[in-house]
Amino acid sequence: MITEFTANDLKEYIVKPEDMGIHRAQPEEIATSSTEENTKDFLRILYGVDDSPKRSLVLVNAAAGLYVMGAASDLKEGVKQAQTLIDTAKVSKKLEEYIAVCGDPGKLQEAKVSAGIN
Repeated sequence: MITEFTANDLKEYIVKPEDMGIHRAQPEEIATSSTEENTKDFLRILYGVDDSPKRSLVLVNAAAGLYVMGAASDLKEGVKQAQTLIDTAKVSKKLEEYIAVCGDPGKLQEAKVSAGIN
């Protein structure tokens, strides 16, 4: 259930994964067991290595952000934009830029190796 407030309106509607071009996942497909696994999954998704249902969750969340910002006309368009941003390495490059300024690039490199990212 989504409740959307606009300048002149209040809309409530239900969105299913299929409405956004996303396949419905089973809970065990998105479950995780540890912080380390989460970190590896996160990096694999952002570097375009993972195409699992966990990536679909990231795409839907990114789509919501893009829609709220006005960068996408709807959630389905937001999913497409998020896919493009990940698949063209714009997301991973932005992560590396951010880490270069605010973090430890060496730790990011170690995490990438641990996640199987070259």
